Amino acid sequence: MIALLARITAADADAGARPLATERDRGLLGWQGVTAQAARHCRNRRAAQAVAGQLPYTDLGAIELWRALADELKAARDRDQRPPLADVSAVMACLEAPPSRPLEGGDLVAVARLAEDLDRLREWLLRWPALLPLWSAAAREAATFAGLVAELRRCLDRDGRLQDGASPLLGRLRRLAREREQQVRESVAKAMAEASRRGWTAGEEVTLRGDRFCLPLRAADRRKVAGIVHDRSQTGQTIYVEPAATVQLANDLAECRLETAAEETRILHELNQRVREQTPALLAAGGLLLLVDRVQAVGAWAAVRRAGRPQLAPGGSVRIAQGRHPLLEQALAEQTRATGAAAAAVVPLDL
Repeated sequence: MIALLARITAADADAGARPLATERDRGLLGWQGVTAQAARHCRNRRAAQAVAGQLPYTDLGAIELWRALADELKAARDRDQRPPLADVSAVMACLEAPPSRPLEGGDLVAVARLAEDLDRLREWLLRWPALLPLWSAAAREAATFAGLVAELRRCLDRDGRLQDGASPLLGRLRRLAREREQQVRESVAKAMAEASRRGWTAGEEVTLRGDRFCLPLRAADRRKVAGIVHDRSQTGQTIYVEPAATVQLANDLAECRLETAAEETRILHELNQRVREQTPALLAAGGLLLLVDRVQAVGAWAAVRRAGRPQLAPGGSVRIAQGRHPLLEQALAEQTRATGAAAAAVVPLDL
């Protein structure tokens, strides 16, 4: 695990094991409502859940670490530089889930986007080592995923379909399948034209039954065309026959499609293996992104609320100067929007 993530994880666990205030006290203070306000500034659902469920830290070292992380992001924000964040919650959940089934093409494309987003954030954090020393140090511990992204992008199109160039064999098989399908279509079209000319057909177009091209023949004329019966209409008046001249061509096409499917399965298996090998690193880098999201969200909330940072001293007394409760401010703002009345300001209090 990235060292910074381990420190924050330990601080979160300590806050839960040694709560600073009881649940009742937190309720009286409106703590959950305040964290919910901050959570709305998150880009990621998982980061928002973490912020909304955040408990007050009890360890001074953990508090100072969080403040230092927030100060670094604020320094970047003051320069109009913000971390590139994307919502990675769904993809991370997919990677964390037990591998009950292989990832499909669309899932793998989502993994490629995740890896690109993580690399983009890593590059951003490394851009200003003097401005973001803690974040840059954490980013240096994170893996890079250019090789994984290149492999996934080479094999899959943007919709998750395997591309012909995913392997030389796949490209050859798909070209052969297209050629054989064209041969089947030409053969059955010739048979259809002949049957139509003789007045044996019950329709004007060749019909697919399963994956087989069939002629729609009138039941009375079914035996006038050699071939295999694949179906009949509900009325029994139309029989669907695959012409004998087309059968072997269709068999060759079916065999080619089976070989193609086997090669596609092999490629997807290899891509899944690549992703599985990189999953721990992806989750670690994803955890760093979620932490950035958490810290920046709290900082954004503080800026919106014009919040001040309290001075902390072990064993010191509590004194609040010109305090404004953020939930009261929110309630007054909502009341103003609902009634259209003049905006009311919270009267600051000294306690």
